[in-house]
Amino acid sequence: MKKSDLIFVYGTLMSGFEGPYAVFLRKNADLLGEASCSGYLYRVSWYPGLVLSPEALAFGELYKIKESSGITFWATLDEYEGVDPALLVGDEYIRRQVDVRMDGKAFTAWTYLFTGPKKGKPIAGGRFYPDTSEL
Repeated sequence: MKKSDLIFVYGTLMSGFEGPYAVFLRKNADLLGEASCSGYLYRVSWYPGLVLSPEALAFGELYKIKESSGITFWATLDEYEGVDPALLVGDEYIRRQVDVRMDGKAFTAWTYLFTGPKKGKPIAGGRFYPDTSEL
């Protein structure tokens, strides 16, 4: 499989968030637009987790990584998501390439998939909005 230069984000890295890692993403990648993939979003805590499934759609944003970003880009985001950059696996997330859709077109993009325990029901509508009481 060809290594993608795209990343699909669906939580606290999206453009509506101002955390340092969201700002880092926007400095090192260009927003292409809203996108979706097959899966459910679960509220893990103050952040969501994506679990792939053909039965639902999860919405987020698709970014194109700038060529100048290089290894630092993935090292920084892997650190944020708690993923070992050599293995692409962490305690709660793994980094994988997935199929996403934007404007009726299919793309392959990197994303972080949730591997921890799923508590409760998926987020209704497949769109993450922060619970401001937990921020």
